[in-house]
Parts: sequence; structure tokens; C-alpha cells
Amino acid sequence: MKKRDLAVVIAFLAAISLCGAAFLLLPKADFSPRERRVLASLPELGQDDFDSAFESYVVDHIPLREPLVALNAYFGLITGRDGLNGAYLGRDGYLLAAPMEKNDAGFARNLEAMASFVQSSGLPARLIAPMSKGAAFADKIIGPHEPYPDEEYLSQLPEALPNVEIVDIGQVEYYKTDHHWTSRGAYQAYCAYMRAVGGQPSPEDAYEKVAREGFYGTTYAQSGYFASSSDTMEMWVSDWNASAFHWEKLDGYDMYQVFLGGDVGVDVLDSPSAPEGTLLLFKDSFADALAPFLMQHYSRIVLVDLRYARNTDLAELVAEYAPQEILFVYCMDSLVNETSLRLLDAAYAG
Repeated sequence: MKKRDLAVVIAFLAAISLCGAAFLLLPKADFSPRERRVLASLPELGQDDFDSAFESYVVDHIPLREPLVALNAYFGLITGRDGLNGAYLGRDGYLLAAPMEKNDAGFARNLEAMASFVQSSGLPARLIAPMSKGAAFADKIIGPHEPYPDEEYLSQLPEALPNVEIVDIGQVEYYKTDHHWTSRGAYQAYCAYMRAVGGQPSPEDAYEKVAREGFYGTTYAQSGYFASSSDTMEMWVSDWNASAFHWEKLDGYDMYQVFLGGDVGVDVLDSPSAPEGTLLLFKDSFADALAPFLMQHYSRIVLVDLRYARNTDLAELVAEYAPQEILFVYCMDSLVNETSLRLLDAAYAG
């Protein structure tokens, strides 16, 4: 063997040995803040899925894993395979999740449950259904991509929900690195909602805008495009909604939890001086940034996230809080795929 070939072999074996030693000796994290997910733990010998579980453990804890994830994403980008991790790197720094898979049966089932609940409750109801960022900003996607089905589903809402008013929010602002609307986008949706109910939205200058830089959202975590610039998050604060903000969350891994404090099944926002009564708000996380704007108008907002309220008796909840109106806030992906919405159908059963 030539000396140069031998040197290459030795270098290769040394690199493998160093990686192995690093894997064995370096401490193992339980959570990846950048990817916003729990990392695989070391499986127990003898468990049924040991082989696949151990493979996941090795993949999650390999040294320099995050740089390798980013390298793979950017290599896919320059070789014409943008979206390897389910997100596109678009124009102007936008990161956009790939289209959701169509699920006509799930969509129909969820809307049936929603319509059934509204009919049984006898309350006036409205729906705000923000489209996915990729559908709303498809012009930001540079390369070819599968079509987004959001508008197709959105067009079916009036017929499927004859007893629910669909609030047209138009084009609203989204974060570049996250799938949610920004505070300005939530304010735009709030203004559309107030017009729908015949009310008067608060002017923009009624709020103090508190800015915080360094927000990296869910699409960033998914994408692998870790060289992307962060968003600046704004909290629009006033005397009537200050209690809705949990400022300590700005120092955590998910700054979006500053709105309402994170995911809970049932939460109540009280504004005793507000002129209107009680609003029952069924929601996904889009409503977290919207609810603070509504606090000026409703003396009580009862927020229900069905993903975390599976054991809640919804009919009993309606009887307890006696709301005058219902508002559903669900993005199109939730309306199509979120199975917890079907709990609405069982609320008044039997």
C-alpha cells in the first residue's frame, strides 16, 4: 500500500474513532431547542422495537448533529431538492412549510362536528380560518412545489357550515420563520372580526408595541435552514390585555408562548370593564395572539383547546359560563387534520 493511501486510511479510521469516542463520552441532551423536539432516549435491552429505537437514539445524539442537519438541507437546496425536511427556503427570508396532504374525509368529519355543536348550543357562531403560510405567500416559493389545497377547502366552508359565519380576514402578516401570524397579522384578523360582528376595533395607536428580537419559529426548527435570520416578535399591549402576556416565556425555547402562556385545555380571560358578555373561543394556537385584542370587547373569554381538553364536558362548560357567542379559530391544517375537533360532536350526545 502506498504511503499516501495508508495515510488516508489512518485518517479515516482516526475520524471514525474520534466520532465514536465523542458519541460515547459527550453528555446527551434530552431536548433540542433549535429543533423544538424531545430527543430519543437510550432504549432498554429486550424491548420489542430495540433496533429501531437504538437507531433513532444514535441519529439524535451523533456529534455535530445540528450542523449535519443544516448541511443536508442546504445541499438539497443547491441540488434542486428544496423542502427535504418539509419546508421551503423562499424569497425575502421566508421559510414556508410544504403543503399538507389532502384529507377530505377528515375535513368533512370535523365540519360536521362543528355544525352539530353550534346547532345544539343554539348560539351564534363565527369561524376564522387562516390559511397556511405557504398558501398565503406562494409567490415567495422559488422552485416547483405541490399545490396547496387551502383555497379549495376554504371555498367549501360556507356550504358545510350554514349555521356558522365565515369571517373573511384577507391577506394578513405572518412570521418568516414560524407558521403563525404576527401580532400585526392577528390585529388584522381582529379588525376583520370586529367588522363582522358590527363592532369598532381599537386603533393601532391604542397599543404599546413591545419588541423582542431573536424569535425562531416552528418552520425554522423543521427546515434545517439554520442560517436563516430570526424574526422580531412584537407584543401589542394595553391596559385591558396586559394579563394575557407571560413575559417569562420570552426567555424560553418557544417565545410564542408569551401569548397566553402556552397550551392548556381550558383558560379564562376576564375583563370586567368590557362592554360585551362572554365569548366561547374554540382554538388552535393561532388564537393565542388574537385573544388579547378581543379582551377590550368581552368581559370574559373562555378559551378551549380541544387537543388538551379531551376530558372536558363541553355541554357542562357551556352551562357553567353561559356564553353569548362562539368563535372558532382554526388554521386550515387544523380544520383538515385535527381529530380533537370531533369531540364537539359528542358534546350534546345522549
